Amino acid sequence: YITDNITEVFHASNHLFSKPDINKITQNRVNHINGLMGLFFSTTNEEWIYGFGDHVYSIKIHDEFNYKIMSIRDFHKLTCTNVSDDAEQYFTDLRLEFLTNKIDYILIEESDGTCGMGVFINLDIELNKIN
Repeated sequence: YITDNITEVFHASNHLFSKPDINKITQNRVNHINGLMGLFFSTTNEEWIYGFGDHVYSIKIHDEFNYKIMSIRDFHKLTCTNVSDDAEQYFTDLRLEFLTNKIDYILIEESDGTCGMGVFINLDIELNKIN
């Protein structure tokens, strides 16, 4: 895994903000239901993330943050196929479970072994607008 050198990640949004808030994420979500997990990010500042919004943010990962690597298949199973009828409660409970287990963010492993995306569960992060 190439995870030791991931110290900065990127998020694109149509909204201006300096600190993520799960209530605002819930209100403003326009893509997949698993957006209720937290704040999704890319591990690189590549062109594809601009499709998610006009404002691009850089986020420094806190040294003390813990992460979990999850295969894209397991992530999909957890956040797409297991979702109950009450999706908001499902993701609230799932976030709490990760936080209780001291998982601050998830890196999503692609089939080629790289981690190009992830999601912050712990939203105690600062965003720096770069575009």
